[in-house]
Amino acid sequence: MSRLRKKSTITVIILISLCAIVVFNQCIKLGSAWDVEELTAPIGQHPTIDGKKDSYWSGANTTDNESPDLRLYVMINSSFLYVLVEVRVVNHNDDEFVKLLLSNSTDSEVEDFKDAKLIQTRNFSHSDTRSYFTEDQHYDGGEYLNDSVSNFIGAANVSTAANSYSYYEFRLTTSTSAQYIFDYHNDTSLDFDETYAITIQFGNHPEGEDPTIQTTSTVLLSFASIDIPYVEPPEIRKVMLILTYIAFSVVGIGFIVIVVISYQSRMKI
Repeated sequence: MSRLRKKSTITVIILISLCAIVVFNQCIKLGSAWDVEELTAPIGQHPTIDGKKDSYWSGANTTDNESPDLRLYVMINSSFLYVLVEVRVVNHNDDEFVKLLLSNSTDSEVEDFKDAKLIQTRNFSHSDTRSYFTEDQHYDGGEYLNDSVSNFIGAANVSTAANSYSYYEFRLTTSTSAQYIFDYHNDTSLDFDETYAITIQFGNHPEGEDPTIQTTSTVLLSFASIDIPYVEPPEIRKVMLILTYIAFSVVGIGFIVIVVISYQSRMKI
């Protein structure tokens, strides 16, 4: 009798384990590796951030991922990092999303990807009602929470070509930009002298439901050498402008005083 109970217990444990594995695979599907381990972002021009792959992206460096079927494009200029994710899926889900995860170094444990840039679509398979929104997020206690301030813009769209690939464009502000807004606790500080681990999450997330997520492996992101002119922070420029006005005002008043004193001296003579 005890043997029978033992066998029954083992059978139940095995069934529960199999169910857990199935659920995990449905919710988070691990992707294959990129075809390169490190990708260098070259110097490029400003693409229009509208979810379309315009001609400026021809100057970007790329790497491919097999599952999910993605192509990653990267390039930089003096102020921004540009990232384009091409999703090679013909039939799109209505609530498709792409999330760019960034580490603050080359470390690539889950908790190292503290910065996340999300582009979430709605009604994506319908061209007349298609929309999207963006969220800047940070990793905290096992989940990604929304930041109060965002340091990126993004867009998503579907190609009108026969393949109907979808495109997710990201423009991230770097630490050298005059528009730079950096929250040390929430954002990756992008410095072109450093190398960062990044990864991509792709999936479907209808409102009120759990997301289906496919996560790629890590790729290291480095940057081409670029001569970046020093740009004073806006606060310093304002202070310098005020000081300049004050200096000119003092000089002007001093000149008037000297003229008046000189004139009075001549009148006395």
